[in-house]
Amino acid sequence: MPSSTDIVQKLLDEEEMLLEYFLSKDYLFIFLVGKKERAFLNIPVRNGLKDEVELFRESLLQQEDSFYDRSHQLFQTLLAPVWEKIQNRPLLIITDGLLGYLPFEALLTKSVYSTDFDDHRKLPYLLRSNLIRYYFSAHSAILQSKHSRQSPSGQILALAPVFSQASTLASAEDLNPDRKGLIENLSPLEGSLDEVDRLRSHFEGAFIKGADASEFVFKNRAGQYKMLHIATHTLIDDRFPGLSKLVFSTESSTGGEDGL
Repeated sequence: MPSSTDIVQKLLDEEEMLLEYFLSKDYLFIFLVGKKERAFLNIPVRNGLKDEVELFRESLLQQEDSFYDRSHQLFQTLLAPVWEKIQNRPLLIITDGLLGYLPFEALLTKSVYSTDFDDHRKLPYLLRSNLIRYYFSAHSAILQSKHSRQSPSGQILALAPVFSQASTLASAEDLNPDRKGLIENLSPLEGSLDEVDRLRSHFEGAFIKGADASEFVFKNRAGQYKMLHIATHTLIDDRFPGLSKLVFSTESSTGGEDGL
């Protein structure tokens, strides 16, 4: 575990706050670090926190009215205890366990009533007050920051692999059979190629589609760009979320990558 001094000096941008969560059976631990702030809180949690997160995600996906109450309830649990310190500050959030499935940006910082439902754009989502970025752990983030990187340009790198039964999957013969089966069964992503074409009309950068949208290209070029747009599938590992995968083209074995 890196020290708070290491975190401040090597990881945090100006005015940014680190917000790291640890979840046990009975308590939620919150580790808060900023340039001048240090705090460690332990908060008793309800046995149903996991269900609350799952119900929130479901209500968000299904656009149910229950989303508003569930969103603010999670805000009260996860952010209200430190809100005075983090309000209007950029946040670096490191989650634990089931919280890794939670889009903090969609949490409502205030209660919302049915009369507010007509214009969703005006609701007090967290993203309105706080810029947010995520890492899996402070340790891995510091290790990554030590690697020399090319200064990113202001341009965009957009990638859109193609998934269809007509795709040849030439290099998939070398894949683990389980992975090959997963990739072969991925459905086409309608509109993904159009997304890249539309971005090309508004931005400068690199716009890569189909077989050329490979893992090798992504790894070797992503650091050169300020913005990344990746229109693809993911393979989710529920037991170890950090092992979940983005799926790139497997039609080219360039660079010895497997596309995951």
